[in-house]
Amino acid sequence: MATPSQGSHARTRKACAAPQVLETTSVRGVSSGRIHSVEFSIRQATQADADRIAELHVQAWQWAYRDVFPDEFLDTMKVGNRALLWRAALETPAMRVWLAERDGALLGFTSTNPSRDPGAGTSTGELGALYVRKEIAGSGIAAALLAWATKDLHARGFQPLTAWVFEKNQRARRFFEKHGWTTDGEVKVETIGGKSVRELRHSLQVRRSAG
Repeated sequence: MATPSQGSHARTRKACAAPQVLETTSVRGVSSGRIHSVEFSIRQATQADADRIAELHVQAWQWAYRDVFPDEFLDTMKVGNRALLWRAALETPAMRVWLAERDGALLGFTSTNPSRDPGAGTSTGELGALYVRKEIAGSGIAAALLAWATKDLHARGFQPLTAWVFEKNQRARRFFEKHGWTTDGEVKVETIGGKSVRELRHSLQVRRSAG
């Protein structure tokens, strides 16, 4: 999925208070062939979380995108470079980053923001990133983060919602389709790590009840 854009952002945020846990929940899923229950909390990230987010982000790319990017690119990714991007993103008022944690350990994260697509309407929202640790993939935590991100975007009045997914990332495409997202025909090609990659845009429309 998309990486936060690097750029110049006004440093308007004041020192953050202690992070507020917004929801504590548990999911029952299957990971490594075992059925288990995982309890975790969801909260909004602060500047203090940038390094942890970047570390998980790099690790997620390294395990999830082996079929998308060359090994030499993935194996030389730098956490420090990603941390710079996430610090800038966390200073952007319209972007929110949500963390799933258990006993202080970061299990996964997602980000929500207005659509960055050229020509998109101001009411279009975007799921910018969604990653979890390899060892808890399939546990239901990614689905819980997706549901939380969707709720956040809808609460802010965004509709429809979009997300860009690498065409070769079949696992992510199946995940979004399972949760009601569909490709809408939009395609973009980016050069990342010296390789041109295609991304497909997925959209989620609110189903309105009759009557």
